[in-house]
Amino acid sequence: MPLATVNVPPSFTPAKRRRYGRRRRGGGVAAGPSVPVLTSAVVNGSLLTLTFDQAVDVDQLDGAAIVVDGGSATNVRWDATGTVSQPSADTVVLGLEYLGPAVTTAFTLDASAANGIRAADGGQPWGGVMGVVLPYTS
Repeated sequence: MPLATVNVPPSFTPAKRRRYGRRRRGGGVAAGPSVPVLTSAVVNGSLLTLTFDQAVDVDQLDGAAIVVDGGSATNVRWDATGTVSQPSADTVVLGLEYLGPAVTTAFTLDASAANGIRAADGGQPWGGVMGVVLPYTS
């Protein structure tokens, strides 16, 4: 006599995988405020005009940390301790004051990281520059 085949369901059926919360796409950390980048530096008479790629805050500016060496063109060295104006959010005009005789042959800009210029949107400091030949345009 032939044996009958009986389909017996298994006693345990695994549940579908549950997902808790929604999966986020493109995760990661949002970028913070960026550091200002110098795009232009020009000396016109006794004024130094600095232009940046974004709005800057000069409330804590230390002009003694910004020095222009006139090189053999002027034989004079200045610091930016004179008047300060900001004709636009990304531009700063600094009055230059006599510091002494030039120490290089090139017309250059040196600004230490302690210059006090910061991004207006979050306070990231401008790192300054060393030995930038003037006039400068990036």
